[in-house]
Amino acid sequence: MEQKDRYAEIRIDVILQPETSVREEVDADHVQELANSMAKHGLLEPIVVREAINGNFALIAGNHRLLAAKHLGWKNISAMIRIGEPTGQDHALSTIENIARKQMTIQEECEAVRHLYEDDKLSPSAICSLIGKSRSWVDRRIAAPNLPSKVRAALFEGRISVSAAEIIGGVEYEGARNSILAEAIYAGRSISEIRSMVEMWKSAPNISDAVEEGVKVSSEQQAPQERKAKCSLCGTTRPLREIVAIPVCAFDCEIQEALKVAQKQLT
Repeated sequence: MEQKDRYAEIRIDVILQPETSVREEVDADHVQELANSMAKHGLLEPIVVREAINGNFALIAGNHRLLAAKHLGWKNISAMIRIGEPTGQDHALSTIENIARKQMTIQEECEAVRHLYEDDKLSPSAICSLIGKSRSWVDRRIAAPNLPSKVRAALFEGRISVSAAEIIGGVEYEGARNSILAEAIYAGRSISEIRSMVEMWKSAPNISDAVEEGVKVSSEQQAPQERKAKCSLCGTTRPLREIVAIPVCAFDCEIQEALKVAQKQLT
């Protein structure tokens, strides 16, 4: 009869922690926050382990919870014990847990998604379902490691956004790409300005002109549009500041007289 996974209290000293994980460094602040919460409310979510040899258990997910329990001096901890040989889902579960913490850098997110996509052979759609992210979020992190080196470095250093990196990385000519990247970093260009620079360079590949024209077009697109209205006398559409209001009362005034007054005001 096939054994099923089960929940149990197990001794902390028989849990084997992995030597490496998606996040190479332990988040000490997160461990302290968990310890404070667990001291007040207990462990709200059991760790996940798999049976190992000699009565030990291999940790699959919950490294920070386990460290918090050790910090509190606990001897036992609640765990979901998986039975049988390790599967690709073990690593996926650990990766998903790290992503869900929402404290990873963009580089760590890319590495985590790469593990799921390449090592665990999960499709982008499956990754979306598992981690609760959009298809665009996943696709961008799969593609980011393949960006041109300087664009990738700026992204991983947090100097530009994922959207900016995606747009700039699409410029084939290295000189133009590096110039637009410098504008994005040092001049703090908006996504709209960056996109306009790229479009201008593609239509007339002179980077200095593209930068100037791109910023100009972006500024014009973002500027508030002047409101207009059609003149009731000549039918011409004019800005509202050039339209004169015609005062007409609701009694016996002749509308034509009011129009004559308005014509005099216009002339």
